[in-house]
Amino acid sequence: MLDADLLQIDAEGYDAAILQMIDYSRFRPRLIKYEHKNMRADERAVAVARLQECGYRTVTEGPDTTAWQSRGRS
Repeated sequence: MLDADLLQIDAEGYDAAILQMIDYSRFRPRLIKYEHKNMRADERAVAVARLQECGYRTVTEGPDTTAWQSRGRS
């Protein structure tokens, strides 16, 4: 498994696609921050649901969403 402390995504409208391409069973950043302001509502919901399924908690802050690993996950 590849680990990183932070994955920062700001890809001007491609954030949702990038989040969907990541294999979270192989790459587990402790913290993920991405810009959701250019996402449609359904893309936002899919991104958050996928992160939560992979053991992340999420919070939205202005134009960004931050996700972090829930405790007890490796």
